[in-house]
Amino acid sequence: MNAPFGPKRPVQLDLDAALVERAEALGASLASTVEAALVAHLAAGEAAEAARQAERRSHAEDHARFTNAFIARHGFWGEEFSTL
Repeated sequence: MNAPFGPKRPVQLDLDAALVERAEALGASLASTVEAALVAHLAAGEAAEAARQAERRSHAEDHARFTNAFIARHGFWGEEFSTL
């Protein structure tokens, strides 16, 4: 997992002792497991943010479409009073 992310650095984590014991009993590498979980968590967060941005963009486009149709049908507010 090191290749796509660059060099590793030591970090200190406080984890639930029972979880660490269970992972060690399975023979799992704690560092690899935490790294894989962090990669999955970040990917999910990035996907959720992309979905939120797409939804905001869709709402903005819908609003612009409605506003343009309203102006085309009714004109601008106060247009009859404008001297410009």
